[in-house]
Amino acid sequence: YVRRGTLVARIAPRDYEIQAGVAEAQYAQMKGEYDRLTELSSRKSLADNDYEKAVAGEQMLRMKLQNARDQLNDTRLYAPFSGFIQSVKYEEGEMVNTGMTIATLIDVNSFLVEVDLPSAFFLRKGDFTSFSCSQPMLPGKSYHLELLSTQMKANNSQLYKTTFRLDPKVNPLLAPGMTVSVRIDYRNQGEAPLSLPMTALFREEGRSCVWKFDPSSSTVKKH
Repeated sequence: YVRRGTLVARIAPRDYEIQAGVAEAQYAQMKGEYDRLTELSSRKSLADNDYEKAVAGEQMLRMKLQNARDQLNDTRLYAPFSGFIQSVKYEEGEMVNTGMTIATLIDVNSFLVEVDLPSAFFLRKGDFTSFSCSQPMLPGKSYHLELLSTQMKANNSQLYKTTFRLDPKVNPLLAPGMTVSVRIDYRNQGEAPLSLPMTALFREEGRSCVWKFDPSSSTVKKH
């Protein structure tokens, strides 16, 4: 476990230290000359063209020094947030190319839940009202989800990736990598849906059936 701002890794800084030292020496020399020419210019003892060159030279070396300092600072990699280091990709002394992953850090302050929505659900995204999830190993418990984003383009399976945020504080037993079932509640666009108890249904000849009551004749008929 590492806290935000903890040094996670660094590369050998020797070359960058030399580069920053050279830039500092060049700028210090230029700054002294620049200050002298600025004084002469204030006394109207220096041509405007010469002073403009001094200004441009000072600015160029100042930016060069800042770039050298930034590169030196970039030799150190700090944790951007508090969490657990899941894996380290390189050993000490190995060569690492630009853009390569050094370590994997898990953010335990919030979990992301990803699901793939079929087109029928995606078309009704404007009717979504609430989101929750459950974990099979923790029966009887439901956890609120916050909708973060939905990709507007389907993948090769014609599914739309949707991402939710889950607060890990709702249950300390939940951990990254667990599978959860996501429930999406939405408003019904048409008439109120017909609700039947399961005990009212029965199977006959391979079909689901229900008895329908006719109040005009006080009879029932199988449907």
